[in-house]
Amino acid sequence: MKFSFYNEPFEAEGKKYLYNIFSTALIEVDDELFSAVKSDNTANVNTEYIEPMKAMHFIVNDEVDEYEEYLYFYNSVRYGNACKILQVIFIPSYNCNLRCPYCMQGLNKERKTIDDNGISAITNFIQNKVSESRSSGVPISELSIILFGGEPLIAKKSIIKFCETVKETADKLSCRISFSMTSNFTLVDDEVIEFIQRYNITTQVSFDGTKEQHDKSRIGIGGKGTYDVILSNIKRMNDEGLKNNVVVRLNIDKNNIQDAEEIMAAVAPYSNDVYFGFVDKFKGSNDAFSECISNHDYADIIDSQLSEIYKKYGYPIPRPFGKMAPCSLNTENRFIIDSELNVYKCEVIVNHKDTMAGHITKDGFFVPSGSFFSQMGHTPERNPKCLKCKLLPLCGGGCVAKKYIREDKKDGNFSEVDCFMDEETLLKYLKAYAKRQQQ
Repeated sequence: MKFSFYNEPFEAEGKKYLYNIFSTALIEVDDELFSAVKSDNTANVNTEYIEPMKAMHFIVNDEVDEYEEYLYFYNSVRYGNACKILQVIFIPSYNCNLRCPYCMQGLNKERKTIDDNGISAITNFIQNKVSESRSSGVPISELSIILFGGEPLIAKKSIIKFCETVKETADKLSCRISFSMTSNFTLVDDEVIEFIQRYNITTQVSFDGTKEQHDKSRIGIGGKGTYDVILSNIKRMNDEGLKNNVVVRLNIDKNNIQDAEEIMAAVAPYSNDVYFGFVDKFKGSNDAFSECISNHDYADIIDSQLSEIYKKYGYPIPRPFGKMAPCSLNTENRFIIDSELNVYKCEVIVNHKDTMAGHITKDGFFVPSGSFFSQMGHTPERNPKCLKCKLLPLCGGGCVAKKYIREDKKDGNFSEVDCFMDEETLLKYLKAYAKRQQQ
């Protein structure tokens, strides 16, 4: 037997701990066991500990190749259980009624909205995919429909018709179905409320700080702030018994982090799911936004400021570390489809024609591009650095989509990865987490 390559021993608040990056198990240990792990000497492990430690992956058999073990998990997710769910992220239009400086789509939005023929094509595509899956041995049993944009409510008639036809298709195919939407929530009216109720749509809404801060960045085309109208619409959702349908993201950056509690206090009464989010910067997409908080800085912030706010308002504190499954980029049955019936595999790269994974025909069949196979073929095996990195289960081999956009590439080659975690940052997270558990 041997100690796992993915063990991470650390000390916090005078106590010793052992974390396994593959299994995500975290235990407090005594001095003897801590010393044995640090010195890589399994002979000094109390025999009573061996089987429990094997169960949690702290100890593995000598013949186990843990890198291959992780790849088995990684591939079983993207070509196994994940295949039973067909996820379609529907972008009816890239157009938006706001002009946020950090928007990934830039300030010049395309105004085209999908037509009825496009909606029929996507509905046919969903029906074709489910039918094909039932003859291939891994039948699709669930549909996950996500309304995205641009601002999806700017194409209200289109998304209502789309959801109606997709729900009919799901019922015909005996598939479970769930709906969600990301919206700026400024265009809510009676019809939208009824629409959300009818399909039980979980809607993510975001704020950019206090009213003063938000109204400087989340502005309409005419330059007017939107804080009051968004908050009013969330309150309306509460009045209609839809509090559980609202997820609120509070965008935090270097300019407003000091006001985090004030930002939380204003919206906490109106949603059972509120969390702090961090806007990222991408070259060529949102260059105007420069106040983003890095993952490394976030490790300090969540410990020193945000954890207490989460606890005070009754929300779970995020655990921003753990085993990473493959993302939508290289996972089967994940499709982002826009108004032109272009297909993408990741939200980060939508509307970049060089990253298109293919398109949907009017009959509802997916025609892949060459880039589709390159994206689907991406695994940690392509990057030699990942082979020797103990953080591999934590990052899943990094993010090629973010790296592609950050480098402002145009060649469709997803060969480089963005490593968003390092061992120093992980230890910060672990120590902060262990400290909170002791309180």
